[in-house]
Amino acid sequence: MEIPVISAYTRKQAIEDGIQREITDIAKEEGFKYRTFITQNCWMKAIQVPEGVVGQDERGRLHDVFWMLHCAIKRMRGNDSIIKFVVHVRYGNAEKALDKVTLLSQCGAVDIDDPTPSLTIMLPEDY
Repeated sequence: MEIPVISAYTRKQAIEDGIQREITDIAKEEGFKYRTFITQNCWMKAIQVPEGVVGQDERGRLHDVFWMLHCAIKRMRGNDSIIKFVVHVRYGNAEKALDKVTLLSQCGAVDIDDPTPSLTIMLPEDY
């Protein structure tokens, strides 16, 4: 017996609404095989470079996120679908202007109608 879906918010809708964005091309460059998405909140906190901060760019910050995710995957034990990891993000130009940002990566279906595996990178409050 199939249980009817009463309400669903699909990934497609989240992308259309600006809640998530696809970053699969960059993920592939970084060695990841699955389609990859990031929440807008995560983008703004960990990827977007604050105005006036020098020596930083979004591509470099994405590289750092993928590197730390890669390290977290190698350390994990078991088969949990959610991985917690931390990145250090510069929010200013002072030497100690660093912030630890905790991120989650979840492995799951691309969308409600597409069971293909995907990764979603997010802040804990986005989960």
